[in-house]
Order: sequence, then structure tokens, then C-alpha cells
Amino acid sequence: MQRYLASLPEKRAQVLAAWDGFVREPSPTQLQCLREVLHRLAGSSVMYGFDALGGELRAAMNLADDVLDGEGGDQRARLDRTMDNILQHWSADGRVEFG
Repeated sequence: MQRYLASLPEKRAQVLAAWDGFVREPSPTQLQCLREVLHRLAGSSVMYGFDALGGELRAAMNLADDVLDGEGGDQRARLDRTMDNILQHWSADGRVEFG
């Protein structure tokens, strides 16, 4: 558990880098990279008791899937809001404060 807690800042940095990559170049390739990071971290965060974070990451992953499937505009706006929420409540030092 301590190792996972210590890795939270790095995990947030991975999410932020993938998100920034997609924002800079909103291509299917960049979105797929973001989706893969979200998928990996959604599962591990729940395993270590970060259910709210895992739920938000999974929601963002599902929205990324919708955008990849061509559902477009509204889903992209929802993805933007969900990612903003994740990054707002998951600080750079690794603290997670949802709820």
C-alpha cells in the first residue's frame, strides 16, 4: 500500500501527460493513449481503496471510448469536464480528495 501511495504523484503525471497530449493533438492515436493510461489506473486505484478516483478514471475512460466511437461533441465536452474534475481533486503531490 505504501508503494502505491508513493506512486500517486507519478501516476497523476502520467494521466496529465496523456491528457495534455490529446489536448495538443486531438487525434484518435492520442485519445487511445489517454484511454490506456486511464484503464490501467482505474483498475489499480480501486484495488488500493481509491474507489472515487477509480470511478472518475473509469468514467473518463468510457467517455474516451465514446469519442473514439465517433459520438463526438457532447461526449468530448463531458470528457473535458471529467478530466478537469480528476485533475482538480488529485493534487500533484498525490493527495486524492473526492467527495
